[in-house]
Amino acid sequence: MQVPAVNWLAVLVAAIVMFVLGGLWYSPVLFVKQWLSLQGKTEDRFHVLPRLIHAGWTDSRSLEIAAIPVIQRRRTMLQSGGIRSTAIALTALALALSPNAGAQGKVIKPARASGRFQVSSPDLVSKGRIALTHVFNGMGCNGQNISPALQWSNAPAGTKSFAVTIYDPDAPTGSGWWHWMIYNIPATTMSLPAGAGNGRDAPRGSVQGPTDFGEKEYGGPCPPVGDKPHHYHITVFALKTDKLDVPGNATSAYVGFNLNANKLATARITGLYGR
Repeated sequence: MQVPAVNWLAVLVAAIVMFVLGGLWYSPVLFVKQWLSLQGKTEDRFHVLPRLIHAGWTDSRSLEIAAIPVIQRRRTMLQSGGIRSTAIALTALALALSPNAGAQGKVIKPARASGRFQVSSPDLVSKGRIALTHVFNGMGCNGQNISPALQWSNAPAGTKSFAVTIYDPDAPTGSGWWHWMIYNIPATTMSLPAGAGNGRDAPRGSVQGPTDFGEKEYGGPCPPVGDKPHHYHITVFALKTDKLDVPGNATSAYVGFNLNANKLATARITGLYGR
């Protein structure tokens, strides 16, 4: 059996409370009785009651003692004070012997919350640059057009499915450019292999959404020549529904609206590509 930690400061406070508040009532009586014995008097002649005492010298230098009757209300007040004193002392002792008291002088901190929802990609090279492997093949670009591998962690509680999108806000269209949409990814899935956006090893039950290339598959970066490197936001949505209720001919904006309407949290990384 483990012995509970003792808060010795609380024990000391309790002892002081019990000594001071418990001893104030009887100490004057004991003092007078001791003083009388030193004066050669006997306790048989002077019977000192445990109540308030008035003592004084008479003209004959003999000690005159008069017992002052204690009013019932005063007695009740003192009894109440005794009860309060006892309660204070017992409370201090209880706190001192409590299993959580002091805890060896350490502050008990609440358990740390789980880490934030995040995504990463082993295919993004130095400083987030997108390799030619994932660049579009067409429109003047000569990449291999393979979707990058992704992995995520710390999805929020209540997640029932995931979705992944890649969006270029820098495309000179006035509305950006959707490069990839895949949704209805099972909640047990925590990664996508390279090429999942091209129909290879995509999670069972997942659905490829429309892109601005006019196809329901991944389309890699292909910004205009001479532009500053474009930002490609790779976003993983943790959703509160296991299936998005969207029609088969839904546009990317329609799917995006439903993703945001059902999201619990998002995790994002940004890749860069220019030519």
